Amino acid sequence: MNFNFLENFLGTASLAALMLLYSCDKNNETPDLPAISVPWFSIDEGDVDHRTSEIEIELSHASANTIQLTWSTQDSSAHAGVDYVEVTGATVTFEPGETSKLIRVEILSDTIMEFTEHFIVAFEADDHAELTFPNTIITIQDTDRKNTQVKSDGYDVQKDYPGFKVEWEDNFDGSKLNDADWNYELGGGGWGNNELEIYTSDPQNVYAENGILTIRAIDEGSKYTSARLTTQNKRVFKFGLIEIKAKLPEGQGIWPALWMLGTNISSIGWPGCGEIDIMELVGHLPGQVHGTAHYNSNGHQYSGNSYALGIPDTFSKKYHVFSILWENDRIAWYVDYQLFYEITSEMTGSSWPFNNSFFFIFNLAVGGNWPGYPDETTIFPQSMLIDYIRVYKPE
Repeated sequence: MNFNFLENFLGTASLAALMLLYSCDKNNETPDLPAISVPWFSIDEGDVDHRTSEIEIELSHASANTIQLTWSTQDSSAHAGVDYVEVTGATVTFEPGETSKLIRVEILSDTIMEFTEHFIVAFEADDHAELTFPNTIITIQDTDRKNTQVKSDGYDVQKDYPGFKVEWEDNFDGSKLNDADWNYELGGGGWGNNELEIYTSDPQNVYAENGILTIRAIDEGSKYTSARLTTQNKRVFKFGLIEIKAKLPEGQGIWPALWMLGTNISSIGWPGCGEIDIMELVGHLPGQVHGTAHYNSNGHQYSGNSYALGIPDTFSKKYHVFSILWENDRIAWYVDYQLFYEITSEMTGSSWPFNNSFFFIFNLAVGGNWPGYPDETTIFPQSMLIDYIRVYKPE
């Protein structure tokens, strides 16, 4: 009831009488109980033995009664005694007039690179308050590098480590690509971006030697040639820790990419199938790479970020490790095990195609809408060198 409006219309005395009648009519209704709300909460794991964080519990409004809240932790992908300290039957008391309290959760840290993990805090309230939701989710964000080494030619990693197993890898040890894993996509036509290159399977454009895959863009005078490889219908994946160690080309109009497309592209098209760009670089900015997700939410949408080396360093000087940590409803991007972007299903609205299977694409484009076109400063040939690709799954 709008009492301010009535006070102006009736006057204070008349309003007082009306409020008394209104109060009498409400005597038999349930009192307005405070609502208890607790946000979902994210905590960085850290490297110390214990990391304590405080979570705020709020009442929608103060109460004249004492309110007692009981809470306990429950396992989800995180486990008590391994990832966090278990709590059972702890209590929080709101005295009359109080609207905010803190609870504390303890995280058990380590130095092993892991997937993001979750556990649940479950609540029970007494009769003097209502729970907005009986549970809240605590997210543990991993902050560890995975046994990273910096060699003279760039970053490398220890292949085997606790908590993960290799599902698939290619170290390009043979003298040619494994036809059971890889396809050559051929031809020109701009590839949807007004690119200039013609993709071939010619050994001058794509070859394996000494454990390195080379994709090479060449200026042949009347045309540019390069290569584009996929694992479509041969190697497809759903979730995992994906690592690619590569050294990148540079120059105006040069556009290397290590990326993924949804396996249902032939039936629903792009961008509905989803696209995960693990790494893209536009050659006139040789010290910066991009990680992006493309999807269809009321039209083409994309979300991503970039990672830059310190000037004058560039990605053409040494190998770097480009990674994604791809989980149900979440993707995180890393360069040399430094997190620089993440996206969740909550961020994309109604569309999230990334819980489906995807395949890999490696290509080196010349020209196009984003990088622009080669000019007199562009030096050819330009090569993208790939040391390995690995797909890990948690054990």
